[in-house]
Amino acid sequence: MASAGPEPSAQATATIGAGVDLLVADPRLTRLLEESAGHPVLARLRADLTRTLVALIQERGMSSLGVDPTPEVERDAAFAATLLLGGLVEVLTAWTAGTLPLSRDEVVARCVETFLLIGDHAVRER
Repeated sequence: MASAGPEPSAQATATIGAGVDLLVADPRLTRLLEESAGHPVLARLRADLTRTLVALIQERGMSSLGVDPTPEVERDAAFAATLLLGGLVEVLTAWTAGTLPLSRDEVVARCVETFLLIGDHAVRER
């Protein structure tokens, strides 16, 4: 992310691409994501990780889009970040399982497009 340009699309591409590459590098992580909800200790760790990632998506999104963090904006950004993270996890789970026939670059590009569409919509609403 540090080497990516400041534009929202460059930041999103770097971030999502890094996540995809992490899952490809170690397929056990995908299995861990899928199965962690059913294990008490792993479920707590997953919930902690989810909160951290939602906060990161929220912060990076607001920063990249130049949105001032009012309570209403933060509430809407938390909703959008939670929705986006959940969708991203499901897409990556399906993709790594081979049920989503897209290349790595197609997965990243489509996820980036979705993140930016939601971000652009949120900015227009302000």
